[in-house]
Parts: sequence; C-alpha cells; structure tokens
Amino acid sequence: MSYRRDPHELLGKGIYRLSGSNNPEFPNGALWAANNMVYDRSSQEPEKVRGHVLLGNTVNGAVSGLFDYSEGTEMIATSENGGIYKRTTGDWSAVAGGGASTYNTASGTRWTGGMFYGATTTENLLVFSNGINAPQKYRTSAGTSNLGGSPPATGKFFTPAFGRMWCIVDDTLHYSAADNCEQWSTGAGSFQVDRGTGIVTGLSEFMGTLLIWKKRSLFRLASGATLASASIERVSGAIGTQSHLTIQETTGSYRSGSMLFQSDEGVHEIVPGNATGGFFVRNAGEWVKPISDRRDLANQGTNWATYNPARGEYWWQYTLSDVSPDEGLIANVAGGGKNAAPRWTSHDLRNRTAGMMYRSSGELIQVIGTGAGLVYKMHSGNDRAGASYTGSVTLPSYTQGFRSGMKKYGRIYIDAETEGVYPLSVYTTLGRSGLPTPGGTSHQVSGFGDSSGWGDGEWASAQYGGATVSGKWFRPGLVRRGSFLRVRIESTGADQWFKLNGVDLEYVYRRAILAA
Repeated sequence: MSYRRDPHELLGKGIYRLSGSNNPEFPNGALWAANNMVYDRSSQEPEKVRGHVLLGNTVNGAVSGLFDYSEGTEMIATSENGGIYKRTTGDWSAVAGGGASTYNTASGTRWTGGMFYGATTTENLLVFSNGINAPQKYRTSAGTSNLGGSPPATGKFFTPAFGRMWCIVDDTLHYSAADNCEQWSTGAGSFQVDRGTGIVTGLSEFMGTLLIWKKRSLFRLASGATLASASIERVSGAIGTQSHLTIQETTGSYRSGSMLFQSDEGVHEIVPGNATGGFFVRNAGEWVKPISDRRDLANQGTNWATYNPARGEYWWQYTLSDVSPDEGLIANVAGGGKNAAPRWTSHDLRNRTAGMMYRSSGELIQVIGTGAGLVYKMHSGNDRAGASYTGSVTLPSYTQGFRSGMKKYGRIYIDAETEGVYPLSVYTTLGRSGLPTPGGTSHQVSGFGDSSGWGDGEWASAQYGGATVSGKWFRPGLVRRGSFLRVRIESTGADQWFKLNGVDLEYVYRRAILAA
C-alpha cells in the first residue's frame, strides 16, 4: 500500500475557534487548542511556557494590586485584608501607615495608579486608589498617607500624563495642577465625559492624548491651544471596556503604537488612524471569541491584563463565575507585522488577581499575584514553584481536504525539540462515521463528537523522547480508518519543556465505509 504524506509545519497562527476543528478550510498553521503554550518572540512554533518562582513570603490576603515604585526601587502590593506591603528582596513587610485592615476589605476591591515623577516632595510619588478610600501616596521615606491637595475623595484610575495627575469620579475627568499631583484646586480642573451615558470605566495616556472608556464607548481628550480649550471627542460609540485593569499599551520592538483592552466582544485594539491624531478600533480577539465568550459578562470589573514588551505578549485574566479571575488567554503580537492579528494561546493558572511588569536590576520581569496572597515571577524555570504542569497542543482534525471521505492512516511523524531526555505523550483521535465500535482496551468511542456529530475513538498514546531534537515516527493502534484525525501532544512533568515544530501524517483514501 502506497501512503500519501501530509506535512504540517509552521504552526504559528495560534488558536482558531470560528469553525469546527474538522473543517477543510481550517486556516493553515492554526491550532485547535494550545494550553500553557506560547510563541516565544518571533518563533513560528508553539512551545511550553516557562514556569514561575515565588517572590518572598505570603502577603496577608488576596493580592488586589501590584505596583513598581520608581522603576525597581521597591515592589508594592495591596491586599484584600486592607493592608499595603513592600518588597525589595526577600520577604514582604507592611508599609508604614498601611497596616492590615487600614483600607477597604470588600472582596473584589482593586487598586490602580501610577508613578508621578517630579513631585513637589523630595521623592517621586506612587499615587494609587481603590475608588472607596481616600487616594494614597507612597514614598520610601514615609510609607503611605492620604494624597494631599484636596484630590477627589473617591477618585480612581489615577494616571500621570502631560506633567499632571488625572483621575475619574463617575463621569467626570479631573486633573491636578501642572507639575504637582498634590494641588487639585488652583491650576486644576475637570471635563465632563458625555453626561448621561454611564460612568467612566477606564483611563489611559496613549500617543500624546488621554483615552477615556465607558462600558460601551470610547473618548479622547482632544488638545486645544490651552488645556482650558481642550475638548472630549468620541472615538467609538459601540466599543468600550468594563475593566481599566485590562488596558495595556503594546510597547517595545514588536508592536509599538497600539493599545489592547477587554471589550464586551472580547479583546479589541486601538491603533492610530491618521496623522492628525485620529484613532480606529479593531477586533483583536475574533479567533478565540467562542472561548472568551464563556466569561461572566456581568462581572468583568476585576478582570485584568499585563503586557510583556520583552515577549510581545498580552496576558488576559478573566472570571467565569465569581470575582476572582479564573481563566486566561495569551495574545502574542510579535509575529506577522504590525497589522497582523495576534496569535492566541491559553494557560490554566487560576485565582490570579493582579499583575504588572517590574524592573529588577535593569531587567523587566512579569509578576503575578494570587488570591492566596502569593506573588510570582513568571517565565522562570520549568516548574511552578516546584510543581509540575502540563503543556499541550491540539492540532485541528485533519481531513486531507475531504471531511466526508474515508481514509486509512499510517504512521505519524512528530517533530519536536526538548531540553532533555524525557517522553512526550501523543494522543490521537479518529473520527469514525458509520463504523462499529472497535474492540480492545485501547479503543473507546466517546460521545462528545465533533461539529459534524461524528463520534471519536481514542487510539491510546505513544511516547518518545530525545536529547535536544526529537523527531519520531510511530504507528498508533490497530484500527486506523476514519474520516478525520486529531493529534494532541503534551508534556506533563516538571522541568520538561518542549517546542512543536511540525507533524507529518501518512494516509490513503478509501472510497467505501470499512468495517472495523
């Protein structure tokens, strides 16, 4: 019997869920699933995400905010027990003036803010708030205290821009005096943002202006000859955000000059539209919308994201059923050019409540806090604080261009890279239209089916391993006839990294339905 070969290389387009996995028009290079996988920098192949290490001891209470004070001088964490903590190296310690239970302790309370450089004090100030307690300032020498100068008492989303500090109260944009974040009367002012259309839900400086979000609309501060002559202009009347914490500018060498944010439709992106300062908004999460639509649309305020400029990755954490984000997707914008759609993968980190980029000894690192009061450095090692985790890639159901036709499959070639001698598990699923249940313990027909309604039969698993580069042919099972074939490759052990470079299938067409 002469088998044909169907090679699949350059699996660099990420997860695609807009059609059934066995659709012949499934995009070339796309994946059905990729959990705990990423695309490293400009790589065109999926690889297992690196692990993480614990930073210091446990913060008392769920982490509700993370901040980089003065570019790596100190790491600041707020917690749902009402305390504020700091860390340089070693363990966390309570900040002066910010001890436990000092601030609001309601579940789901989140802190936001930013650094104000050139403060009137002798030190730069971290200004941050939760929208409930008085806005806070932090400096190393004095710890935390109320922000001076009579700022709005319930101001939130404190954002430094153009030598001033800006914040939001309901549907009003407030700004401080020039070069002074502690002067909110003389030289300060405010703008009304489209009264009657709801409160402002997000604020960010971007490309020389301020972007102002509501739940389903987006505005910008249009410059005038003076600040007093500036105005609020609408950018979009249909797309907005419920979570300020998801708004992230794509800085760095990969995709500088855009901004990603969570919308009710998933994830959208803002890009400059023309030379005069216009913007347009486009859908960046269309390929994973069936996945992201599972989130709790009525409870999106605690969802958050971090953008890692060193890797070109937007890590989006969202909630499915409560106030603690419990599912995550990763958008990689490093491949395909500035106008290309992001490449999406997923991860299984749960109960992650805050994140940031932190400058440590000149290195920009990604940091994530949890509902258990733990803070981790990401992309470090190949285990999660000593625990193993699974990285897996599920390829689309290959139909060889003819999903209703029967094929007999031969060998499968897996081209992968590993960093040691350890096995990868390879699971194959056979679409079986009209075939009886095959015998033997390695074949079990499941009932979940595919979009066509066909059943699936497991061919069991095969394992292989090798040093540095592993390319292996294997022949799965006894029954190898069906309408389509799906392959999943995974690594489950600690310290077991891999990259999938490609898959090659052997097959031959069969005209008739074959008996098992």
